[in-house]
Amino acid sequence: MTHPSVNISVRVALGFMALRLVLFFINADFPYQEEIFLFLLLAAFPGLTIYAIWPRVEKKSFKDDALNALRLNVIFAVAMSIFIYAFYAFADTNYFPNMRDMIVARELAANPGLPEEDMRRGVEQFFSLRNFSILAILFFMVMGVFYSVLFSAIKRLVIK
Repeated sequence: MTHPSVNISVRVALGFMALRLVLFFINADFPYQEEIFLFLLLAAFPGLTIYAIWPRVEKKSFKDDALNALRLNVIFAVAMSIFIYAFYAFADTNYFPNMRDMIVARELAANPGLPEEDMRRGVEQFFSLRNFSILAILFFMVMGVFYSVLFSAIKRLVIK
């Protein structure tokens, strides 16, 4: 095998999807659940990148390593972004309204003179599923590019 299999990206994404759905359906509600899940998603990028550039039969160029790693990372990023959108649109539909209410309540407590309607409208415009999904795919793509280039460069420096 001279290039990495793209199936690994799909398998990792399906594993994370299954984990998130299981946690949701068993009503697991532990502190910082969303942050821990995001950290696990971000931890997948270095793993996928290292898998993609791992030395195989033939020696590859920096460009080939970076592109192989990027291919795996992009597949993972797109799959997880689609899942995140679908999860919050169809499964956990109360997440965004609850978070918006918490943000508005926190800001009104800190700034009692602000009009609630304006505050709520601003929070609803910014903190929406659409914006969250767009930011997620952009952030995942940036992480994929960053780790693809970083680990490919490190490989070039270490393995000559």
